[in-house]
Amino acid sequence: MQGIHSNYFLAIRTGFTISILTAWLQGGEKESIDEIIEIVNEQLALMPYGKTHS
Repeated sequence: MQGIHSNYFLAIRTGFTISILTAWLQGGEKESIDEIIEIVNEQLALMPYGKTHS
């Protein structure tokens, strides 16, 4: 990952993290940290890795 792409990488990860924490807080923090980690891992498994579109 080089130059400008690293900025997008950071933006995506930051947005993802803030969105997860916001949803958790708005939901009343019902899930444990371990459950949040499981949810994050499930969502990451759904994301395609290394695929490019023309």
